[in-house]
Amino acid sequence: MSPVLDASVFIAAISPAERHHGRARRLFESHPDTEQFLVPELFRVEVIAGLTRRGEPADLIDTVDAVIRGPRFHARPLDGELLERAVLVARMARLRAYDAVYVALALMWNQPLLTLDGEVVERSGASFADVRVFVPTWRARPRMDRSGRRNARSSMVHTLASPRLVSTGSASPCSWPGLRAAYARQLSVSMSRYIARRPNAPRRNSVRNPA
Repeated sequence: MSPVLDASVFIAAISPAERHHGRARRLFESHPDTEQFLVPELFRVEVIAGLTRRGEPADLIDTVDAVIRGPRFHARPLDGELLERAVLVARMARLRAYDAVYVALALMWNQPLLTLDGEVVERSGASFADVRVFVPTWRARPRMDRSGRRNARSSMVHTLASPRLVSTGSASPCSWPGLRAAYARQLSVSMSRYIARRPNAPRRNSVRNPA
């Protein structure tokens, strides 16, 4: 298995100052070192730009760049096919441009997506039955006050457990005709709703009156 790795997960796993550093590192390390990550070509630009903007030292950025160009990451070109599918994903799931590319890549290769982005999880799962997304699992435990006693007003707190699959569908890859057909159906429904909301929308007669 070669899961698609979201660039934001890799950046957060590298930078201890990131708010989700622990979650991202746990998710990144859940994949065996002997297996590759599948990423789009823009992954390298995203990671290097993100680390540079965060003020990370140059020697760290050089090391990360070398790792990305190494055998651990399998970069797929942003060719016409991937772009076309990303456009449809963006329109159907209402995702940001980069997020749509990652979801499209996961659908094309029938691989899970590793991400911490709740919006990507919710919107891609609602629009595509075939997308599989892995996020960290949270385990509930009693919340304690400073004295070590259970807090009655807020009974539970969540701690990080192992990653889990939150959205799964059929095992077959998402075909290009199927993707276009799904979009066509969604467009038809959207247009019907738009026409129904229009004020004074003309009604079409089922039977044409003779002249």
